[in-house]
Amino acid sequence: MPLGPGLAFPPPAPVPPAPGHRRLALIVGGAIAAVAVIVLAILFATGAFSSHTGGPSGPFGPPLAYGQVDSLAHGAAANASGGPWVIVGAEGIGVSSAVGGGNAAATLSGGCTSTPIAGSPSSYTLDATPSDATPGEVAGWIFIAKNPSASSILMIAVNATAAVPLGLVSGCSLVTQLDAMASVTGLAVVNETVVVATFDQAGGSSFLTGQSIGIQAFVLFGSSSLTLGQAVWMVLYSTCSPTATGGTGTALVGMYSATTGVSIAPPTEESESC
Repeated sequence: MPLGPGLAFPPPAPVPPAPGHRRLALIVGGAIAAVAVIVLAILFATGAFSSHTGGPSGPFGPPLAYGQVDSLAHGAAANASGGPWVIVGAEGIGVSSAVGGGNAAATLSGGCTSTPIAGSPSSYTLDATPSDATPGEVAGWIFIAKNPSASSILMIAVNATAAVPLGLVSGCSLVTQLDAMASVTGLAVVNETVVVATFDQAGGSSFLTGQSIGIQAFVLFGSSSLTLGQAVWMVLYSTCSPTATGGTGTALVGMYSATTGVSIAPPTEESESC
């Protein structure tokens, strides 16, 4: 999962028709790339989260579940300029040290460009998540919204104190992929804590033991062809630091139904570039 602003991010691999476990394996193989693209947009679309701001750990923010921030994000989307905005996804990001960066216009890898939305802050910090947080709860969330009549995606940052529209992403395959996703507004979504508990029992806890974890991400996608026509949660644990611009690491990723919590594809370990 490359996280450097100068690196190339391949789009998710297409998922051709295939039966049973083979089809699920193809989805999981594409999931690493899909999550990588989303993490790229979240960490760098606002001008690059490029530095740790709290030393080896902290500063910490209150850990939150999706159900605690969903309404805040929808309120921010309703009031953001350039709408109407329709929320199609969200990502909870857990890091051990806060990362920050400027919110400025930028050209990103993969052909993406980012532009701060009117009234957005000039910089933003993603708070660190305490180590004793309930698994799946994190201090920082990014919600993803589309405008059906525009070719751009809006990123909305949410924490315990505010929901803030940050910037617009356009000009790349990421926008096309997210535009194809259905809205999650009004959808009965299980909290990510439910699927994370299953993920941890199936190998996540073992993966966390004995190695340094750079980032945990809990990604909600609205239904699309990539997700077999259903809304999904993807859980990602990665050994790559969120500010790394090189090297290699290991990721563990799994996919679950966002409405039932049932496993679609069990945790799969993959090597990755940082």
